[in-house]
Amino acid sequence: YTGQAREVSLKRLGLTTAEARRDWLIRKSRDLAQSKAARAAGEMAPTETTVTEAVADYLAAAGHRLRPATVLTYREGLDLFAVWAAKTRLPCIEDLDLPRLAAFREWLIARPRQRVVKGARRGERAPGVGTISPASINSRLRSVKAALNHWRRLGLTPRLDRDKIADGLARVPEPRPRPDFLRPSELRELLGAALRHDADTFDETREEHAGRKPKGSTLRHEPVGPFVLVTLLTGCRVGEVLALRWASVDFDEQEIVLAATATKTKHERSVSLEVAPALVDLLRALKLRSEGPYVFGGKRPWSRSRVEAARKRLSRDYGSPSFTWQRLRQTCATFLVNAPAIYGAASAYRAARQLGHSVAVAERNYLGLAKSVPKDATTLEAAMRIESEVDELLAAAGASPKRQKEVRRA
Repeated sequence: YTGQAREVSLKRLGLTTAEARRDWLIRKSRDLAQSKAARAAGEMAPTETTVTEAVADYLAAAGHRLRPATVLTYREGLDLFAVWAAKTRLPCIEDLDLPRLAAFREWLIARPRQRVVKGARRGERAPGVGTISPASINSRLRSVKAALNHWRRLGLTPRLDRDKIADGLARVPEPRPRPDFLRPSELRELLGAALRHDADTFDETREEHAGRKPKGSTLRHEPVGPFVLVTLLTGCRVGEVLALRWASVDFDEQEIVLAATATKTKHERSVSLEVAPALVDLLRALKLRSEGPYVFGGKRPWSRSRVEAARKRLSRDYGSPSFTWQRLRQTCATFLVNAPAIYGAASAYRAARQLGHSVAVAERNYLGLAKSVPKDATTLEAAMRIESEVDELLAAAGASPKRQKEVRRA
């Protein structure tokens, strides 16, 4: 109730019969009376905020506290929510209630997959074949839930509480396959591909042709093998590895301490290097050549697009099995949980602490996944059976494989 008059077309609302219009008027009268009483009791007055305005304000505020990738994900879901609100002529967010949320959920589920229109304007899309996958639907529902709960706390959605939001935007059941980890043979192929990638040179550059450099001595690509090995043996998320600073690497304690600001969960985390002693030698060698605070990049960290291009190149040009950075993280978790000689009876707990998720996740997703792990393997390299390939990568990076073998025997 604002005290202002507003015209409403009952025909546009689909109310074409006298009975339907009478029922709407009764409900509207009750709503106005309740709103007037609430305002008299000191509650917040309606703001008449449209969904488009609310979404824009929320995303602008979220940009200061969330990662850019998270904001982008939220934007995809909230843009669809704004489209639905416009199609259904939802006046403002104060009018959101449980039936409307349920209607949005059904609209989202039934919405066809979108495809890029060739020759059209940039970003223009048209309906494609099939519907959106359950995982994508749930991602967009989570985005809208986050915004709705934010608006609820601000008092902008008086007809909604936490339970109604959860009920109206209930997640869609989706298949949950076991984590897809790389087997030892695939890991050997991956590291072999990284070695070939890092050793590949141009046939002859201008400098070499002019005699200023030996022929065939100019690398074709920046070495990516160390990045692959660090991601694989630490189990860190790719963003955590990209942002890794030398200040976070403690060689004396043989651990990497990830600051709360550098992790997805916003909790500080310690990543032990004792389970992968090869990384200590590798990181020492990399630090000798480093020219800045970042482990990968020196003065400025590598970009996500840079390592994504290298990942695709490994599979396309150098014979690597198909993989993602997330798959390397799942591989690390699988071997940490299932190698009996690394953490013993506390494998699920210690692995969860290292990777930054709950013990329940470790037990539910990884326990019993790899059944052929050597029982006497005390390091991740041994558990994955990639010791020879790791030695080659260490040698290529300027580390000492000989000292690495001594550590293993100890």
